[in-house]
Amino acid sequence: MNLAQRFSQSIIWHMTGLVVGGLMMVLGSVLVVRILGAEKYGSYVVVLSLSQLVRLAISLGHEITINTYLPRFLAKGEKDNAAQLLLYILKKRGLFFVITALVLFFGAPLIALGFQIPDLAYYIRLGILIIGLEYFTAVFRNIFTSKIHIRGVIKLGIFTQFLNLILIYLFLSSGYGIPGLLWATIIPCAISLGVLYYVSAEYIHRPSLSTGSLAPEFKSIRGYSRNIWMQQILSYLLGKQSDITIMGLYKTPLTAVGCYNIAFEITGKIGFLTSGTGSLTLSSLSESHAVSGIKGLQTGFVKLYKIFILAILPFLVFIIANCREIVNVLYTSKMVESIPMFYIFVMVFIFSVLAGRGLCNDGLYVLHKQEEVLKITFWAGLANLLLDLILIPLLGAMGAVIATSISTLISSVMIVVLFWRQAGFIYPIPFILRSIAGMTLAVIPTFFMAAGRLLSLALEGVVFLGCAIIIFRIIKLFDEDEKEQMAKINPMLGKIIKYF
Repeated sequence: MNLAQRFSQSIIWHMTGLVVGGLMMVLGSVLVVRILGAEKYGSYVVVLSLSQLVRLAISLGHEITINTYLPRFLAKGEKDNAAQLLLYILKKRGLFFVITALVLFFGAPLIALGFQIPDLAYYIRLGILIIGLEYFTAVFRNIFTSKIHIRGVIKLGIFTQFLNLILIYLFLSSGYGIPGLLWATIIPCAISLGVLYYVSAEYIHRPSLSTGSLAPEFKSIRGYSRNIWMQQILSYLLGKQSDITIMGLYKTPLTAVGCYNIAFEITGKIGFLTSGTGSLTLSSLSESHAVSGIKGLQTGFVKLYKIFILAILPFLVFIIANCREIVNVLYTSKMVESIPMFYIFVMVFIFSVLAGRGLCNDGLYVLHKQEEVLKITFWAGLANLLLDLILIPLLGAMGAVIATSISTLISSVMIVVLFWRQAGFIYPIPFILRSIAGMTLAVIPTFFMAAGRLLSLALEGVVFLGCAIIIFRIIKLFDEDEKEQMAKINPMLGKIIKYF
């Protein structure tokens, strides 16, 4: 099975995992808000953001390094080098985690002084388990996504997410509060780590492997990892974690913090293209470029772009048309403050999706332009940090929304322009215009439907989807050559798009 066929099958599973994961995340937040209340949900969000900050700080850029170099080693049959790379990463991560765990365990009371959350020191110490489990799970998960063997990973992810949702309900209904939420994360993550380690052992434990010096290419790998690590740390300044941390330090009301997180997370889960499809996209573009050079990268970009526009943009259009109803139906009036935040974030995500920011970012990694990406991220992150410090004291959580939106737009434009200079302007403009026009027409009938309950909101979604299918069949998004190419890659995909 060639790369295109493996990718086309994997992307379906990948999108399935994203949709299911997004639904699980929404249901989880709904349970927390309805059972614990908006304020305790805000406290939980701050705790998770702190743990994610620590995990990012010690990530060392290894996840992207695996997805960039492992496919190359395996494509060339260099399994010993692949095993050496993985062992090197695991040993280094083990050392960093032990040091970090000790610092957090003894420094938790001091960190807790900066926030207004009771028992935060205990939550931080419990969060050490989450950091460690997620820290090593990422390595084993990326082994399979690097080889574009993602079906098993997605199935495991769906199972653990479902288990997490069940545990959230059980722990919250039993009165365990925030500690119960943390344990609801720890238990599924431990199961996932155990399973992934068991099935990936063959890529690490090789009888013929020499534990001596690493291959000469590993010097460049170390430099690559350092640049990616710095870029990820700077990306923190651009993301929600920095906003939430600063809001916590400025004693922003926890209910407002929770509203911010819900608005960001839901749109972020749907608009995942703003940060690429992670390891799957990067691995695919990397192998395409290795096989066919810049032409392969261009071809892969256009195909992925069209798939993602059709998969992601309809959700964003539906959300912006029904934002108020979604919040009121799912979270009741407790989270009404998140509605204007939703509108702003969705508009920013729509721009990023149409610009293909995530794919451009991954394409620049493949072209080894990570230093340029690092510079762009630095200035955008610095802008976000400065805007946070100015706007959050004045506007609270809405100040964080504005700061993040401005800095995200700045970085998106700069990333896209840089990719254009390297790979050329390869956007399918007629396809984009037809897609936007079709989705706009499809959403109009939902304006005349009342959505006061979950069932009626779901009915609106069905009407929107049905109208979109009819309109796309009329305006024809794909030409005959594209339909033929898609059918060769994946017969099932070909059967679907032949109607469009």
